[in-house]
Amino acid sequence: MNLTQILPYIAGIIVAIGGHEQWMYGALRKERDKYYNLAEKREETILELKDQINQLKIKIIKLEASQRGAFFDGKDHKND
Repeated sequence: MNLTQILPYIAGIIVAIGGHEQWMYGALRKERDKYYNLAEKREETILELKDQINQLKIKIIKLEASQRGAFFDGKDHKND
């Protein structure tokens, strides 16, 4: 066979391999982005829950302190 007869087959193989690589890497990028976004959402949820926990800890501390006679609102409270 002449090189001119083989050339279209070689070009077809190269194009097919290139297209497959583009498709494969595109799919991998989509998966990566999907899981990256999920991780960001989970991280935001974790931060919100940590904030809620801290707020509850503050409320518990204030409640325990108020039961002992200490107040955190800046006013003088006298136990009669």
